[in-house]
Amino acid sequence: MRVLVGHNAYQNFGGEDAVAASETRLLRERGHDVHEYNRSNAELNRLSLKDKTRYLWYLGWNEESYQQVRTLIRNVRPEVAHFHNIYFMMSPAVYHACRAEGVPVVQSLHNFRPLCANGLLFRNNHVCEDCLSGSLMPAVLHRCSQNSPIISAMVVRMLRSHRKMKTWHEKVNVYITATEFTRQKYAGSGFDADRIFVKPNFVEDPGDVPAQDRGYALYVGRLSDEKGVDVMIRAWKDLTDIPLKIAGDGPGRLYLSGYIQRHAIKHVTLLGHVDDEKYRELMGGARYLVLPSICYENFPRIAVEALAYGLPVLASRLGSLEEVIHHDENGMLFEPGKEEALAAAAKTLYQSSDLPRMRTAARQKYADEYSPDRNYEQLLAIYERALHTA
Repeated sequence: MRVLVGHNAYQNFGGEDAVAASETRLLRERGHDVHEYNRSNAELNRLSLKDKTRYLWYLGWNEESYQQVRTLIRNVRPEVAHFHNIYFMMSPAVYHACRAEGVPVVQSLHNFRPLCANGLLFRNNHVCEDCLSGSLMPAVLHRCSQNSPIISAMVVRMLRSHRKMKTWHEKVNVYITATEFTRQKYAGSGFDADRIFVKPNFVEDPGDVPAQDRGYALYVGRLSDEKGVDVMIRAWKDLTDIPLKIAGDGPGRLYLSGYIQRHAIKHVTLLGHVDDEKYRELMGGARYLVLPSICYENFPRIAVEALAYGLPVLASRLGSLEEVIHHDENGMLFEPGKEEALAAAAKTLYQSSDLPRMRTAARQKYADEYSPDRNYEQLLAIYERALHTA
């Protein structure tokens, strides 16, 4: 099959970028003719102030991307176009380009951007669904996009204009969500449930990794409010018998390092960003992974990577996490944002005699649901569905 894959990279490489790259690679490995249309938000750094202002005004329709996609389609004649992120250099104009050239569109919904100005359904350290009722004005009032009233207003203008143009309903043939939770959020907000298909993302198999439990808990990810790292460090303050290693960086690092110093915490180690070799070493030696998010995780990729290593996960009972982590089977769940609940669960799991059984269950869930082979089967079935709805 000849496939056009489109992705707008973020300024800092993240989960969506990894998914786009891995799915593109998977298609090529299976013999498909894949053509890419890539842009990056890093392009904004090269614009003058005048051009940035102009770009912001035309946020909802990037004519350059529209024309480039039409030209690319005419040159390579793809059977289907599959987009990952389209914000903010591509814009929804790329859907219109595909429709104008008669190419069916598949859109992976990696976040909640068509429903929410910041894409997270999260505000002021809490889940926020104010805009799901239909109006997007709360996003402007609360400066939900980059804490800027102007940028928030422009994002809302973009979303409202494409709602009026029926872009989401008429220019995209099928949507992909990574979990049923995300599918239900979109279906409950007016998207056609019959055109939304659940296909979890996959992670590469690390192979047979011998269990080398070195007795520490592990957090890997962005250090930011929505990830619940402040809740985690407060919960861990008195868990002196459970070493915690924290790998990652982000705006919350200053808070974490300051808290550790103020309370003279010796059993928590901030590692910062780690390379692939160190990451594999950490995953292979941990007793369990901690995932304390207080926002809806659309697809908790790090949790699935832990399962691939046969590593149980201690996670918030929130959003999509309950679909990946089953309490007392391949990990444990606790009430989100509750440091006492996290501390109690951390101690229970650390001392559990069921850890070997949980390790086996974790690895089995990965093999059943999140392997490359399983993902490929589902992806091709969705492409066929898009072709039949064109």
